[in-house]
Amino acid sequence: MEIKNKIENLITIILKQKFNSIPQKQTIKYSSNGNLYIACPFCGDSKINFNKKRCCIYLDTLSYYCFNCSASGNLIYFFKYFGINSYNLLDLEKINLEIINKPKQTIINIFEKSDPIIIQELKSILIPYNEIIKFYNLIDPIGDAKLEILKRNLIINNKLKSSKEGNKLYILNTIEIEKEIYVSYINIKNINSKFKYYILNLEKIYKNIGKDFNSIKHIYEKYNRSLNIFNYLNLDLDKQFFVFEGELDSLLFEQLTNNQSIALSGASKELSNNLTNAIYFYDADETGFKKSVQILKENKNVFLFSKFCKDIFNLDIKQFKKLDFTDLILYLINKQNISLEEIKNKIQTNINNYISNNQLDIIFI
Repeated sequence: MEIKNKIENLITIILKQKFNSIPQKQTIKYSSNGNLYIACPFCGDSKINFNKKRCCIYLDTLSYYCFNCSASGNLIYFFKYFGINSYNLLDLEKINLEIINKPKQTIINIFEKSDPIIIQELKSILIPYNEIIKFYNLIDPIGDAKLEILKRNLIINNKLKSSKEGNKLYILNTIEIEKEIYVSYINIKNINSKFKYYILNLEKIYKNIGKDFNSIKHIYEKYNRSLNIFNYLNLDLDKQFFVFEGELDSLLFEQLTNNQSIALSGASKELSNNLTNAIYFYDADETGFKKSVQILKENKNVFLFSKFCKDIFNLDIKQFKKLDFTDLILYLINKQNISLEEIKNKIQTNINNYISNNQLDIIFI
């Protein structure tokens, strides 16, 4: 009870500072399961209804999640971000250390233990994995040379499938809930087509399989930010993770480095500004360079892809119009005849040396 009171007092201080002219936003809502709901101090929550409180504080895991802007993470970081002195957090940090040393806690794990209503709502709108496989007639990847190389070197898992004809690659955003696997969206890559890829979000999937989307639209809109970021709900937010533009890069990167990652399906989609453990890994093209510079200027973590390629593999990325992580691996295997095992060892050994949040490193982008 003493810890709960301390957390409430610290949150009250932050809310009063953030919303000093809006009394409605300074109050805390208490739920029956013990969680606290507050107006999100990151996004400001609703600009119309000042009584909206969509940022949930999970006391049992010392974590938070905003259902409006998707800001999420560790409560210790939350307090420090808003200026609470480390000395005032010593007892919370001790509890937090005990929590960190427990088995991995993904976002969906936290939801399962903290708020069963979320789990039931997600299960009511997501499509069971087996239903997706059956409807779209999916199999393990087959196809052209690029796919064959990936097939030989990737561990085929439930996220990566192919059409029977081998002309389309299906990347499924899977979420495991209560030991059952569900799908929230599908990225379809066309092989040998000018239309490289397209996204089937939940609304489009519902239409394809003949289900009524309007009846669940209100629930979908509540969670759509989290559901449409590849692998997001599977993240352990206490550990660093890499943010890619594309799903295939994310899949391959995880298997070669054992680092967790997510994908935004392009450089234009934005992630919450408050995920302090995020490391942005943009493609080596004009858009990727611009985004890397922007992120670095905001003192966020960026992977210096160009410098990494030059230093570790003696590769000048200027010879490519576009180079992503998957392109790099295929080029090293095909053109430089480097074994996947050697590539893997070099990446794992050097990956952390090319993470930067120093604006002076813009020269390396």
